[in-house]
Order: sequence, then C-alpha cells, then structure tokens
Amino acid sequence: MTINLRNDRSVAIRQFKSSDILPLYAYLQNLSKETRSRFGPHPFDWEFIRAIAPEKKEVIKRFIAISADTQEVVAYLLIQIGLVKEDLERYKRRGQLIKPASSASFAPSVADQWQGTGLGTVLTKYVETIAFDLGVRELVLWGGVQATNEKALRFYEKLGYRTMGKFYYEGKENIDMSKSLL
Repeated sequence: MTINLRNDRSVAIRQFKSSDILPLYAYLQNLSKETRSRFGPHPFDWEFIRAIAPEKKEVIKRFIAISADTQEVVAYLLIQIGLVKEDLERYKRRGQLIKPASSASFAPSVADQWQGTGLGTVLTKYVETIAFDLGVRELVLWGGVQATNEKALRFYEKLGYRTMGKFYYEGKENIDMSKSLL
C-alpha cells in the first residue's frame, strides 16, 4: 500500500520480510539518541534484529514503511495479538480487564526526519484497521509512553487513546494507553 503524505513524500507500507533485516538494522542505527530512548527498552544490536525475524514468532506481525524516494526504511512497527506479559500484569494489578483474545499490543517507531509528516497517524490508523480485521477490539501501546514524551502523549490522545494508568520502568514514569476499536 502506497501513501502520499502531507510533505509531498510517499511511503509504501508492507509486512516485514526476512530480506528486510539489513535495512531495518540500518534504520535502527540511524535513529537519534532521543528517538532510541523513546522506542526502548529494545536493544538496537544485531541480536535483536535477528530475534525479530518474521519466522521467529508468528504471534507478532511486523510492518515497515519504505520511502518511495530513497527506498530506505522510515518507520517500523510491531503488533502482537494479546498483551505482552509485563503489560498484562500491570493492567491486572490495577483491576483493568483486558481480554487477551480480543486485544493487541503495538509498538511504533518513526525515523526522526519523518516525524511530523503525518506518517505516524497513517501507520497508527493502518495498525488499527489490521488489528480490527484480526478480531482485536482493544489496542494497547506496548510498554506505554514515557511521561516526559509530551509530543507522543498528545499524538495518541488526538487519535483517541486514553490513559489507563502510570508505572515506573528503570526509574522513569510511563503512561499506559489504550484505545477501544469498537
């Protein structure tokens, strides 16, 4: 699927393939320190890239956005049916019922130079459509959003995500957010 963005640039969004491992590695290496700190706690090394190869875990769907101009990866996202263990445990501790069979976690990442172009909105809506088609009715931000990342918090609120609670990871406050897809 090719999308035209508001900066007159185009991207193709598609499912991640094994042949995308090297371009994804290059993408992750080119992220700024700030963006890396927001996308964590994932490492950005070769072992991580190999661990997320498509054939490794079928419960996770991976997508990339590729610039029509440069053919470089400019965004990456993961969708996992159900919640990751840590997220599910936090929601349970707060007494918030999230049904694993009808929920999904997702983790997006957009290259620094593509932030603010509308790509994040397009990717999020794309994820929501795919998730809904897979029977997902509640979409949860994987690992939440860092409380200091006001730009991301406003972005998700604008798209209808709501705050579900706060938690601390490595001494930093984070916000759990989710959206009903009904």
